[in-house]
Amino acid sequence: MRVRIDPIKGQLDDFLKHVGTYEEHNLDVENPYFMEQDKLKGTCTASGTDRYYRRSQYDPYNALEVHHENFRTPFNSDVRVTSIGYGTYVGEPDDVTDYLMYDAIKQSVLSGGLNHIDTAPNYRYMKSERTVGKVLTSLHSKYGVKRDELFVASKVGYVPEDGQNMISQRAMIADLIADH
Repeated sequence: MRVRIDPIKGQLDDFLKHVGTYEEHNLDVENPYFMEQDKLKGTCTASGTDRYYRRSQYDPYNALEVHHENFRTPFNSDVRVTSIGYGTYVGEPDDVTDYLMYDAIKQSVLSGGLNHIDTAPNYRYMKSERTVGKVLTSLHSKYGVKRDELFVASKVGYVPEDGQNMISQRAMIADLIADH
C-alpha cells in the first residue's frame, strides 16, 4: 500500500518522512523527479545568489516581475539576499505545520522573490530545520534551485528536545494506556 499525501483531505501522516511521495504525485514540472537521499552540501555564494537574482529578473519563460530593489547586498558583500525572508519559528510541531511551511517556502523561492530562510534547532522542537532541509532537497532535485542560491540563517546554542521523538513517545504511551 502506497502512502498518499493529500493536504486537501488532511492526509499528512508523517509528512516529512514522505515528502518524496508528495513531490512524486505533484506533477508541476515536466522533468522526472527523484528525491535525493544525500544531505545537500554547500552554502550561499555570490555567484549562486547572483544566478537566483538574474533568473528573477530576466527569465524569458516566466515573467516573475520581481523588483530589483527586493535584493540587498548586506555588509558590502557580493551576496544578493532578498529584503524579506521566510521565518520558521511559529507553529506547532505537527504534520500540518510541516506541510504548510514546506509549501510556503517552496512557492516563495520558486516565485523568484525570496532566497532568505531563517531557522534554528529550537524552532518547533527541531521540526523547522528538518522541514527546511526537505524543501531545500526538493528545490534542488526537482526544480533546479541550487543550494548556493539560497541564504539559510540558522543558529546554534540551545538544543531542545526532539519534537518527532516526543510525538512518537506520546503516541506509544497513549497506545499502552489504551490497551490496559
